[in-house]
Amino acid sequence: MSTTLPLGPARWVTWPGRGAPAHLASANGFPPQVYEPLLAKLHHRLAPFALLPYAMRAPVPPPRNMEWAALADEMAQHLRARGAQGLVGLGHSLGGVLTLMAAVRHPGLFAYLVLLDPVFLAPWVLAVMRLLRVLGREYRFPLARKALRRRRVFTSRSEAAAHYRSRALFRGWHPDAFAAYIAHGLRPRADGQVELAYDPAWEAAIFARVPVDVWAWIRRAARAGLPALVLYGEHSDIYRPAVVRRLQRIWPQARLVRIPGHGHLFPMQAPEATVAALEPVLASLHPSPRV
Repeated sequence: MSTTLPLGPARWVTWPGRGAPAHLASANGFPPQVYEPLLAKLHHRLAPFALLPYAMRAPVPPPRNMEWAALADEMAQHLRARGAQGLVGLGHSLGGVLTLMAAVRHPGLFAYLVLLDPVFLAPWVLAVMRLLRVLGREYRFPLARKALRRRRVFTSRSEAAAHYRSRALFRGWHPDAFAAYIAHGLRPRADGQVELAYDPAWEAAIFARVPVDVWAWIRRAARAGLPALVLYGEHSDIYRPAVVRRLQRIWPQARLVRIPGHGHLFPMQAPEATVAALEPVLASLHPSPRV
Protein backbone atom coordinates (compact mmCIF):
# COMPACT_ATOMS: atom_id res chain seq x y z
CA MET A 1 0.00 0.00 0.00
CA SER A 2 1.27 3.45 -0.89
CA THR A 3 2.23 5.87 1.83
CA THR A 4 0.83 9.40 1.85
CA LEU A 5 2.76 12.65 2.00
CA PRO A 6 1.75 15.94 3.59
CA LEU A 7 0.88 18.56 1.01
CA GLY A 8 3.74 20.87 0.27
CA PRO A 9 3.05 24.51 -0.53
CA ALA A 10 1.75 25.05 -4.06
CA ARG A 11 4.50 26.74 -6.05
CA TRP A 12 3.90 27.04 -9.77
CA VAL A 13 5.98 27.92 -12.80
CA THR A 14 4.20 29.07 -15.98
CA TRP A 15 5.35 29.77 -19.52
CA PRO A 16 3.72 31.64 -22.42
CA GLY A 17 1.59 29.51 -24.69
CA ARG A 18 -1.64 29.60 -26.64
CA GLY A 19 -2.25 25.90 -27.07
CA ALA A 20 -3.60 23.06 -24.98
CA PRO A 21 -2.99 23.33 -21.21
CA ALA A 22 -0.07 21.07 -20.33
CA HIS A 23 1.50 20.15 -17.01
CA LEU A 24 5.24 19.46 -16.93
CA ALA A 25 6.71 17.05 -14.37
CA SER A 26 10.50 17.13 -14.34
CA ALA A 27 13.18 14.51 -13.86
CA ASN A 28 14.64 13.73 -10.44
CA GLY A 29 17.13 16.39 -9.36
CA PHE A 30 16.11 19.08 -11.84
CA PRO A 31 13.97 22.23 -11.60
CA PRO A 32 11.34 22.53 -14.35
CA GLN A 33 12.97 25.64 -15.82
CA VAL A 34 15.66 23.49 -17.49
CA TYR A 35 13.01 22.53 -20.06
CA GLU A 36 12.50 26.13 -21.20
CA PRO A 37 14.41 25.70 -24.51
CA LEU A 38 12.02 22.86 -25.34
CA LEU A 39 8.86 24.61 -24.14
CA ALA A 40 9.71 27.83 -25.99
CA LYS A 41 9.42 25.91 -29.26
CA LEU A 42 6.00 24.53 -28.30
CA HIS A 43 4.22 27.76 -27.31
CA HIS A 44 1.94 27.53 -30.35
CA ARG A 45 0.86 24.01 -29.34
CA LEU A 46 0.84 24.11 -25.54
CA ALA A 47 0.16 26.43 -22.62
CA PRO A 48 2.61 24.81 -20.21
CA PHE A 49 2.90 25.12 -16.46
CA ALA A 50 4.60 23.11 -13.72
CA LEU A 51 4.23 22.40 -10.04
CA LEU A 52 7.69 22.63 -8.52
CA PRO A 53 8.97 19.14 -7.61
CA TYR A 54 8.12 17.99 -4.12
CA ALA A 55 11.83 17.87 -3.25
CA MET A 56 12.00 21.66 -3.77
CA ARG A 57 9.06 22.43 -1.46
CA ALA A 58 8.76 19.42 0.88
CA PRO A 59 7.67 20.30 4.44
CA VAL A 60 9.19 17.09 5.83
CA PRO A 61 12.28 14.91 5.30
CA PRO A 62 11.77 11.87 3.08
CA PRO A 63 10.20 8.93 4.92
CA ARG A 64 12.08 5.66 4.67
CA ASN A 65 9.14 3.90 3.00
CA MET A 66 8.28 6.69 0.56
CA GLU A 67 6.65 5.58 -2.70
CA TRP A 68 6.49 7.35 -6.05
CA ALA A 69 2.71 6.90 -6.06
CA ALA A 70 2.54 9.21 -3.03
CA LEU A 71 4.42 11.88 -5.00
CA ALA A 72 1.97 11.40 -7.86
CA ASP A 73 -1.03 11.76 -5.54
CA GLU A 74 0.38 14.93 -3.97
CA MET A 75 0.91 16.39 -7.44
CA ALA A 76 -2.61 15.41 -8.50
CA GLN A 77 -4.15 17.03 -5.41
CA HIS A 78 -2.59 20.36 -6.32
CA LEU A 79 -3.71 20.03 -9.94
CA ARG A 80 -7.26 19.21 -8.84
CA ALA A 81 -7.27 22.19 -6.46
CA ARG A 82 -6.28 24.33 -9.44
CA GLY A 83 -9.32 23.03 -11.33
CA ALA A 84 -7.25 21.18 -13.91
CA GLN A 85 -8.77 18.54 -16.16
CA GLY A 86 -8.11 17.17 -19.62
CA LEU A 87 -4.46 18.24 -19.53
CA VAL A 88 -1.62 17.16 -21.72
CA GLY A 89 0.67 15.41 -19.24
CA LEU A 90 4.29 16.11 -20.15
CA GLY A 91 6.73 14.21 -17.95
CA HIS A 92 10.42 13.35 -18.13
CA SER A 93 12.03 10.37 -16.36
CA LEU A 94 10.61 10.39 -12.80
CA GLY A 95 8.07 12.96 -14.02
CA GLY A 96 6.89 10.59 -16.73
CA VAL A 97 6.13 7.87 -14.20
CA LEU A 98 4.40 10.32 -11.83
CA THR A 99 2.27 11.58 -14.71
CA LEU A 100 1.34 8.02 -15.64
CA MET A 101 0.42 7.18 -12.05
CA ALA A 102 -1.65 10.35 -11.63
CA ALA A 103 -3.48 9.65 -14.90
CA VAL A 104 -4.32 6.11 -13.82
CA ARG A 105 -5.40 7.04 -10.30
CA HIS A 106 -7.21 10.29 -11.18
CA PRO A 107 -9.26 9.72 -14.34
CA GLY A 108 -10.00 12.83 -16.36
CA LEU A 109 -7.02 14.76 -15.09
CA PHE A 110 -5.03 14.06 -18.26
CA ALA A 111 -6.37 13.63 -21.78
CA TYR A 112 -3.06 12.68 -23.36
CA LEU A 113 0.35 11.69 -22.03
CA VAL A 114 3.70 12.73 -23.48
CA LEU A 115 6.35 10.75 -21.62
CA LEU A 116 10.03 11.50 -22.21
CA ASP A 117 12.26 8.52 -21.37
CA PRO A 118 10.07 7.51 -18.42
CA VAL A 119 11.66 5.16 -15.89
CA PHE A 120 10.19 1.87 -17.14
CA LEU A 121 13.04 -0.36 -16.00
CA ALA A 122 13.52 -3.90 -17.25
CA PRO A 123 11.95 -6.59 -15.05
CA TRP A 124 15.35 -8.05 -14.09
CA VAL A 125 16.49 -4.63 -12.84
CA LEU A 126 13.30 -4.27 -10.84
CA ALA A 127 13.90 -7.73 -9.34
CA VAL A 128 17.26 -6.52 -8.06
CA MET A 129 15.62 -3.37 -6.68
CA ARG A 130 12.99 -5.51 -4.97
CA LEU A 131 15.67 -7.64 -3.35
CA LEU A 132 17.55 -4.56 -2.11
CA ARG A 133 14.30 -3.31 -0.62
CA VAL A 134 13.60 -6.61 1.14
CA LEU A 135 17.13 -6.53 2.59
CA GLY A 136 16.71 -2.90 3.67
CA ARG A 137 19.57 -1.85 1.40
CA GLU A 138 17.78 0.17 -1.25
CA TYR A 139 20.04 3.15 -0.53
CA ARG A 140 22.93 1.09 -1.87
CA PHE A 141 21.47 1.65 -5.34
CA PRO A 142 24.29 3.57 -7.09
CA LEU A 143 22.21 6.60 -8.09
CA ALA A 144 20.94 6.97 -4.51
CA ARG A 145 24.45 6.75 -3.09
CA LYS A 146 25.71 9.29 -5.61
CA ALA A 147 22.91 11.72 -4.71
CA LEU A 148 23.80 11.53 -1.02
CA ARG A 149 27.42 12.38 -1.85
CA ARG A 150 26.48 15.30 -4.08
CA ARG A 151 28.14 18.60 -3.29
CA ARG A 152 25.45 20.88 -1.88
CA VAL A 153 27.10 24.29 -1.27
CA PHE A 154 29.11 26.61 -3.53
CA THR A 155 30.61 30.01 -2.88
CA SER A 156 28.77 31.46 -5.89
CA ARG A 157 26.73 30.54 -8.95
CA SER A 158 29.85 31.11 -11.04
CA GLU A 159 31.74 28.50 -9.04
CA ALA A 160 28.82 26.10 -9.40
CA ALA A 161 28.69 26.67 -13.16
CA ALA A 162 32.42 25.97 -13.50
CA HIS A 163 32.01 22.80 -11.40
CA TYR A 164 29.07 21.46 -13.40
CA ARG A 165 30.53 22.22 -16.83
CA SER A 166 33.14 19.55 -16.13
CA ARG A 167 30.53 16.91 -15.23
CA ALA A 168 29.38 14.26 -17.67
CA LEU A 169 25.79 14.77 -16.52
CA PHE A 170 25.67 18.20 -18.17
CA ARG A 171 27.65 17.32 -21.28
CA GLY A 172 25.89 18.39 -24.44
CA TRP A 173 23.18 20.44 -22.75
CA HIS A 174 21.60 23.30 -24.64
CA PRO A 175 23.25 26.49 -23.26
CA ASP A 176 19.91 27.93 -22.15
CA ALA A 177 19.00 24.72 -20.31
CA PHE A 178 22.33 24.80 -18.46
CA ALA A 179 21.88 28.49 -17.61
CA ALA A 180 18.41 27.70 -16.25
CA TYR A 181 19.87 25.02 -14.00
CA ILE A 182 22.40 27.48 -12.55
CA ALA A 183 19.68 30.11 -12.09
CA HIS A 184 16.96 27.87 -10.61
CA GLY A 185 18.75 24.75 -9.38
CA LEU A 186 20.58 26.78 -6.72
CA ARG A 187 19.22 29.07 -4.02
CA PRO A 188 20.95 31.70 -1.88
CA ARG A 189 22.02 31.00 1.70
CA ALA A 190 22.14 33.40 4.62
CA ASP A 191 25.96 33.28 4.55
CA GLY A 192 26.09 34.58 0.97
CA GLN A 193 26.84 31.21 -0.61
CA VAL A 194 24.41 29.15 -2.71
CA GLU A 195 23.12 25.62 -2.20
CA LEU A 196 21.20 23.05 -4.20
CA ALA A 197 17.50 23.92 -4.36
CA TYR A 198 16.53 20.31 -5.03
CA ASP A 199 17.07 18.53 -1.71
CA PRO A 200 19.65 15.73 -2.27
CA ALA A 201 18.07 13.71 0.56
CA TRP A 202 14.84 13.60 -1.40
CA GLU A 203 16.69 12.95 -4.66
CA ALA A 204 18.38 9.94 -3.04
CA ALA A 205 15.10 8.67 -1.57
CA ILE A 206 13.46 8.86 -4.98
CA PHE A 207 16.25 6.88 -6.61
CA ALA A 208 16.21 4.34 -3.77
CA ARG A 209 12.45 3.80 -4.01
CA VAL A 210 12.06 3.22 -7.75
CA PRO A 211 8.62 1.58 -8.13
CA VAL A 212 9.17 -2.13 -8.55
CA ASP A 213 5.55 -2.48 -9.75
CA VAL A 214 5.83 0.03 -12.59
CA TRP A 215 4.72 -2.50 -15.21
CA ALA A 216 1.48 -3.04 -13.29
CA TRP A 217 0.85 0.70 -13.63
CA ILE A 218 1.52 0.46 -17.37
CA ARG A 219 -1.00 -2.38 -17.64
CA ARG A 220 -3.55 -0.24 -15.78
CA ALA A 221 -2.95 2.59 -18.25
CA ALA A 222 -3.52 0.18 -21.13
CA ARG A 223 -6.74 -1.16 -19.60
CA ALA A 224 -7.96 2.41 -19.16
CA GLY A 225 -7.19 3.11 -22.81
CA LEU A 226 -4.89 6.03 -22.02
CA PRO A 227 -3.28 7.39 -25.19
CA ALA A 228 0.36 8.33 -25.02
CA LEU A 229 3.47 9.27 -26.91
CA VAL A 230 6.66 7.83 -25.41
CA LEU A 231 9.91 9.37 -26.63
CA TYR A 232 13.10 7.57 -25.70
CA GLY A 233 16.77 8.21 -26.34
CA GLU A 234 18.64 5.93 -28.72
CA HIS A 235 21.42 5.64 -26.13
CA SER A 236 19.20 5.61 -23.05
CA ASP A 237 20.28 3.08 -20.43
CA ILE A 238 16.60 2.32 -19.84
CA TYR A 239 15.29 1.64 -23.34
CA ARG A 240 17.02 -1.52 -24.42
CA PRO A 241 15.24 -3.39 -27.26
CA ALA A 242 13.56 -5.83 -24.86
CA VAL A 243 12.00 -2.97 -22.89
CA VAL A 244 10.76 -1.30 -26.08
CA ARG A 245 9.18 -4.56 -27.28
CA ARG A 246 7.60 -5.21 -23.88
CA LEU A 247 6.14 -1.70 -23.74
CA GLN A 248 4.71 -1.99 -27.25
CA ARG A 249 3.08 -5.30 -26.36
CA ILE A 250 1.64 -4.24 -23.00
CA TRP A 251 0.49 -0.70 -23.89
CA PRO A 252 -0.72 -0.72 -27.50
CA GLN A 253 -2.24 2.76 -27.18
CA ALA A 254 1.24 4.21 -26.66
CA ARG A 255 3.20 5.35 -29.69
CA LEU A 256 6.96 4.96 -29.26
CA VAL A 257 9.44 7.25 -31.01
CA ARG A 258 13.23 7.07 -30.71
CA ILE A 259 15.38 10.21 -30.49
CA PRO A 260 18.54 9.34 -32.44
CA GLY A 261 21.99 10.11 -31.09
CA HIS A 262 20.97 10.95 -27.53
CA GLY A 263 20.48 9.32 -24.16
CA HIS A 264 18.22 9.82 -21.16
CA LEU A 265 18.63 13.61 -21.00
CA PHE A 266 17.70 14.36 -24.60
CA PRO A 267 15.07 17.01 -23.62
CA MET A 268 17.88 19.23 -22.25
CA GLN A 269 20.39 18.29 -24.94
CA ALA A 270 18.30 18.27 -28.10
CA PRO A 271 15.17 20.42 -27.78
CA GLU A 272 14.92 20.78 -31.57
CA ALA A 273 14.90 17.02 -32.18
CA THR A 274 12.44 16.54 -29.32
CA VAL A 275 10.06 19.14 -30.77
CA ALA A 276 10.32 17.56 -34.21
CA ALA A 277 9.15 14.27 -32.72
CA LEU A 278 6.39 15.91 -30.70
CA GLU A 279 5.06 18.23 -33.39
CA PRO A 280 2.97 15.77 -35.46
CA VAL A 281 1.17 14.41 -32.38
CA LEU A 282 0.58 17.82 -30.79
CA ALA A 283 -0.66 19.19 -34.12
CA SER A 284 -3.36 16.54 -34.16
CA LEU A 285 -4.33 17.36 -30.58
CA HIS A 286 -4.30 21.13 -30.94
CA PRO A 287 -3.90 22.63 -34.44
CA SER A 288 -2.27 26.04 -34.52
CA PRO A 289 -4.79 28.90 -34.83
CA ARG A 290 -4.98 30.41 -38.29
CA VAL A 291 -3.39 33.82 -38.70
